[in-house]
Amino acid sequence: MAETSQTITTSIKSAKAVVYGIVSNSVSLEVPQGNVKVTITAIVDDDANNHFAGASLVGDVTVTYSLTSYESTAASIDIEYAASYGGTYSNCSRQGAEGDAKTPLTVDQGGESHTFVWDTGTDLGKYFKGSIYLKIKAYDKVNYNGDFNLSQTILLSIDNAPAAPTISQPATGKFDKDQTPEIIFDIPNPQAGNNNLHFKVEMDTSSAFGSSNLKLWESRNSQHRECFYYDSDGVGTYLIIPEAGIDIAGDPTLIGNNIKFIPPTSDALSKGIWYIRATAGDVL
Repeated sequence: MAETSQTITTSIKSAKAVVYGIVSNSVSLEVPQGNVKVTITAIVDDDANNHFAGASLVGDVTVTYSLTSYESTAASIDIEYAASYGGTYSNCSRQGAEGDAKTPLTVDQGGESHTFVWDTGTDLGKYFKGSIYLKIKAYDKVNYNGDFNLSQTILLSIDNAPAAPTISQPATGKFDKDQTPEIIFDIPNPQAGNNNLHFKVEMDTSSAFGSSNLKLWESRNSQHRECFYYDSDGVGTYLIIPEAGIDIAGDPTLIGNNIKFIPPTSDALSKGIWYIRATAGDVL
């Protein structure tokens, strides 16, 4: 019997087009590196100078920040500073036991507020004046473990240097040749260097204070110390500056009182124009 062939015929229906309706509202979702979000909310110093109000900061700086998470229940942070935005960051030193420790830290879905008190005098020095970058690294586990997120990077102005004294005498712009010259200036705010103040007086025939006639005296120098006197009570009771310096931390009311400097008779000034300047310094 001869074989017969069989033809199978299929029909394919074309898919119908889908017509979509009105698009919903759009929402944004953040895919973080870690489960804890950190935001710096305030930066002030002990004198209530406020960074976010444009002020320079002095000494101990309190950084307030918020930790937010829907997953983690505890966290830890590193708070870091650097001289440039992309530079090498170092850990900030905590001022004693002030503020919160860096681990462990509580976290909340609505944001948990914490503070860190930065001892800028230790990290930057008591004479630092300039700009510094600051940021916080928040880990989603305690003891600096787990994944982390970074806060915003903040550019701070730090001014730890003692303020400049103001010379009030000689007020006439000249010395009386028949009298022992006296130079009087005030005790300035020492800022971060708040103890053991000493002073330096320079006199020169050049306003650049770099000529061969330059004379320099320092109260911490045992040979010069008895030329420096401070108003101990604000009414003119002058005492020789102690060998250790003036203890401003022990008696901050001394700020604004006068320093009297009497040049040694061995350092006679020649006739002509002399320039005078004074500087305060803290014993490191």
